[in-house]
Amino acid sequence: MEYNHVRRLLKRLFSKRRLVPAMALTTSIIGREAALVRIKSSSHSSLEKLAQFSLSCNHVLAYMEINSGKEAMMVISAGNKRELVKFLELVRSLINSDVVEISAEYGILPSEFQVLLKNSCFKCNYSTICNNNVNPVLFKNNRNTHTPR
Repeated sequence: MEYNHVRRLLKRLFSKRRLVPAMALTTSIIGREAALVRIKSSSHSSLEKLAQFSLSCNHVLAYMEINSGKEAMMVISAGNKRELVKFLELVRSLINSDVVEISAEYGILPSEFQVLLKNSCFKCNYSTICNNNVNPVLFKNNRNTHTPR
């Protein structure tokens, strides 16, 4: 393939938002502890709220609704089990009145597993609760910071 053809193809894919550049960090930075969480709810609207939260949280690796929207499964990661439990309490507080059951299976992610970062973490209302450990890594020794005059 020619260079110009590849360039046009990439440009078209970027403009249609079918190809999106993303940054990924290894689990040694994010945390290797993980949990597979199954949440049963009596209301579909509470799971929609949880889905929106999952789209913007760096700790949520995967989210899926099952059983006609009455249950959800999430894969979450954190630095240790204490942070995982704290994060599960946050999830429970999001859909507190509609929770029927929450079950979790704990495990460890592979050391070279890459976690995609989501851009919306800066807008997150819960970052102080979940102790987001990504922002200090991103801004450590950042020489390209711009201070407005």
